[in-house]
Amino acid sequence: YSFNNTTINGSTESQIFNIKKVNNNYSISKTPIINGDFALGIYTYDKSNESHNKNGVYSIKVSVDSNIIYEFTVDKLDFSTSRYINAHIDYKEKKESRNKYHRCYKLPHNKLSNYSNVINNGIISFNDNDLHLLQVEVVDIFGNNSTLSFNVKSTLKNSSITKINEVNSLTKFFYKQPNIFKSKDFEMHMEANSIYESLNLTYNTQDSIDGIFGVLHQVHNDKIPVHKKYVLSIKANVPSSLNEKVFIAKKDEYNNFWYKGGSWKNGFLRTKVREFGDFCIVADTINPEIVEVNIFSGKVLNSQSTIKLKIKDKQSGIKSYRGEINGKWILMDYDAKRNLLKFDFKDSNISKGKHIFTLKVIDNVGNTTNYKAEFTY
Repeated sequence: YSFNNTTINGSTESQIFNIKKVNNNYSISKTPIINGDFALGIYTYDKSNESHNKNGVYSIKVSVDSNIIYEFTVDKLDFSTSRYINAHIDYKEKKESRNKYHRCYKLPHNKLSNYSNVINNGIISFNDNDLHLLQVEVVDIFGNNSTLSFNVKSTLKNSSITKINEVNSLTKFFYKQPNIFKSKDFEMHMEANSIYESLNLTYNTQDSIDGIFGVLHQVHNDKIPVHKKYVLSIKANVPSSLNEKVFIAKKDEYNNFWYKGGSWKNGFLRTKVREFGDFCIVADTINPEIVEVNIFSGKVLNSQSTIKLKIKDKQSGIKSYRGEINGKWILMDYDAKRNLLKFDFKDSNISKGKHIFTLKVIDNVGNTTNYKAEFTY
């Protein structure tokens, strides 16, 4: 990882190096030339005998010239601090490649208690023109270990720098304090300690696209994690007839809109989110869909032991559902991944004879669909 004006082989960009293995020892083929502060990260996993599963490792230790500067041990994990895992892993790399790199250094607002022997937060700095030995030792829960060893060449001379693309920043957000950003038709309010390190917030707008009211608000970068929910407010010209049918959505790279909620206050539609990304206002005026699977009106259930239906809402999503038989509430199991709603007769005391099954489904902006079927059990 490269910081500030650090260069690695002449570039200010962080770099990934391929490694080669000999027995349980690993190395890289070339010696990086580094000027300035830097840190390491490693993609690693553990396997068991006769299993293809990729398991987590127990500990990671980093040494510089045989001196330990960082150690991470997964001997415990407090549920109340588990979200700080987003500060431990390389969140950006996970989003891009789905590979979980361990940062072998601590971000400023990382409250995990799994670190020890950490010097300078794991950030490495040299003040010479020498070769230095870096070692990363990875150990599993049974004590089996593998070691990555390689040299780096430090230099005090600023080499010719290849700069990465720079993005205009509007304001500095400091992780220790509350942060507020306001622009035309857009506001965001963050509590202190909502991000894991201070950052230069970037914000832009994109002209209105099909299906949205107003413009698309591009808030920083969704490859940067957010720890706490913050208030996001958007203003747009929305017809009064649709005021109760609109919501704030996050647009993904495939142009899908994901419901994030919203309520009106002082002319702004406001919600709380826990991510950066592209946000906008969209409307949902379409009722949820109910699809019969093994039930229809007039059906006789001889050996059938369940009632199954699929419920869908492609816009704001399902908020609630209520199934009843003969006007009395029944317990139904909802499999959101399969959009499947199921009632099992063995969980009830339904008597033999004719009955009326009803289902009411409501989406997140109040659109409602009702279903009714008479059946004989």
